[in-house]
Formats: sequence, structure tokens, C-alpha cells
Amino acid sequence: MARPIGEELDEKRRTQILEAALYCFLTFGFGKTSMDDMAKRAGVSRPLIYLKFKNKDELFAGVFDYLTAGTASRRSHRLPGECPIRPCARQLRSELLHRYLPT
Repeated sequence: MARPIGEELDEKRRTQILEAALYCFLTFGFGKTSMDDMAKRAGVSRPLIYLKFKNKDELFAGVFDYLTAGTASRRSHRLPGECPIRPCARQLRSELLHRYLPT
């Protein structure tokens, strides 16, 4: 099997980071999760995480986007007309970020 390169490797690492972050956020909570925790879980360096995500808040938002990605397209095959899931997911994301990550 060939080793992934370029964009394929970049996407694979991003997915590893997002899945590790999801695990850590669910296990330890947002406040107690560190970038080190997520790096160890993902098997990558902390600097690599910072290359992909500016900070923990951006990574949290990325996890939400990762979880909701493709939801609208999967549902639209079953529902007639425009699917309202994507706008609802954006609104929910915004509300969660506002509630749990005050600026």
C-alpha cells in the first residue's frame, strides 16, 4: 500500500486531530482538555496541531463542523426540496460557541 502524500496526508492528519479532539473534549471537557492531550491522542506533535488550527477554540469549532459535515447531503436524498439541516447546524454551532466559548 502506498503512503499518503500531499493533500491526502494533510486530510488524514486533520481527521486524526479532529477525532482525537472529539474524544478528549467528551472525556475531559473543554476546559480540562489541553493541546498536549489531543496531540498525544492523535499521535502527532503539538506544533502540527497549531499548523492546522489557530487555537483550542478553533479546533472545537472544527470538531463541530467535522461532526455535521455531510449531514445535509445525506438527508437531502430522503427529503424533498431544500434540506434545512445545514442552516440549523450552523445556528446551533454559533449558539454553542457563544455559550461555551465567551469572547
